[in-house]
Amino acid sequence: MACAWACYHSRCTDIQRRAGFDGWVAILEGPYDTDDQAWPQEQQRIRLAARSLTRHAESSGVDLERLQLTCSVGLLLEPPPAGDERVWCIEHFASKMYDLLTDAADLTYRLLALEESLREDLACQTGSAAH
Repeated sequence: MACAWACYHSRCTDIQRRAGFDGWVAILEGPYDTDDQAWPQEQQRIRLAARSLTRHAESSGVDLERLQLTCSVGLLLEPPPAGDERVWCIEHFASKMYDLLTDAADLTYRLLALEESLREDLACQTGSAAH
């Protein structure tokens, strides 16, 4: 049974430069049709499923525009075995440091933590400039 992945990351270069941050990946349960001719419709379904996670974050107060959050999606023909999802994430996105999400609440928690970290950094920079 094919499933899909959604990768959430920021377009903001300042956020991209933060140590240890590239983004997050969610594995979206299927089934998804793997027929080539079905791909445009399935890609749309995957995008809608990925968007439901960001809607949860928005409804919890996350400012997605400020974070410049973007999402890319793909089909996963062979889902990783249960318990190996993090290993799959590391291997599949070898050039990036993406962390695996468990659900919409997990994405919301991490985005709220990122926003708080950005606020703290801004406060430190503002405080340093005042002295």
